[in-house]
Amino acid sequence: MKPRKHKTRDFSVLKQMLKEFCIEHNVEDIYLQPGNAGDALISSGTSVLLEDLDLTLNPVDSLDFDKLRAQNQTGIVFSGGGVLNQFYGVGWSMLNDIKSHGLVVFMLPCTISFDGVECSPFEQDDILFLREKISLSNCRNRTPSKTFLSHDLALYPPVDFWIQTVERNITFQSRIKLYKTILKQIGKRRFIRLISGQHVPLHAYRLDGESFFRPIGLTYNLDLSKIAGQASQVSWVENHAISAQFLFLLSRFKTVQTDRLHVSIGSFILSIECELRDGAYWKNMAVFDHSLATDDTSVVWINNDSTLTSNA
Repeated sequence: MKPRKHKTRDFSVLKQMLKEFCIEHNVEDIYLQPGNAGDALISSGTSVLLEDLDLTLNPVDSLDFDKLRAQNQTGIVFSGGGVLNQFYGVGWSMLNDIKSHGLVVFMLPCTISFDGVECSPFEQDDILFLREKISLSNCRNRTPSKTFLSHDLALYPPVDFWIQTVERNITFQSRIKLYKTILKQIGKRRFIRLISGQHVPLHAYRLDGESFFRPIGLTYNLDLSKIAGQASQVSWVENHAISAQFLFLLSRFKTVQTDRLHVSIGSFILSIECELRDGAYWKNMAVFDHSLATDDTSVVWINNDSTLTSNA
């Protein structure tokens, strides 16, 4: 993998405010949202940001509120991503629990849709970083919180970090296992074409509730964010390993067609040609417009009424 260099994005406001928040509120824990391999990319990017800030935060999947009170922790860092919408209940449930115990929230770059949410849990002292402009507008209209625009944290580490992550985590044995995964999914004929360097496009469309459109006539589909494994809520190291599997699988292909946001972000990182389509709500287009539609992008936006460019 030899992707071209991308322009560095500015995370300076996020870094400054996160550092100040953790010091002010004695933060030792960060709640990682449950999710798939795309969320592992976010968590891995988050761990790099924390290292750069010299912050040691323990990733957790649940909170011991008695312990937090005992150590005088008055705030919680909540990981970024895309579970705060009408398709999942776990993120909103955890936020409501956190706020019921009087903790201040620092939300890392995320997408927030208030559809189906009767009452926003966010308060004046909460700090929200949104990864696109629609969520920013939603939060400014629905919350009294301090709100800021940022980029998805999978875009925080330099490209070299991601390449080294793959090299460290993908052994010969795991490479064989991942190739078997591809073979099983796309079939022998396409697999032979793929490993011989011929053009085999990757179809990586969602199979869950956020799916809005999949082109008719697909003969195979690799939902990489599921196939590569689930993100860990308790281990930075495991998230690096899942991220490596995800990027390795993605890097086997020269072109990608997807409605998975982090498949497009991974394609951007690796400079793979990618056609991104919309999902069940506006997240994909909004993040594309804010973070991926740049002069050095390999990702293009495709309207859902467009025809499938290749079926291979």
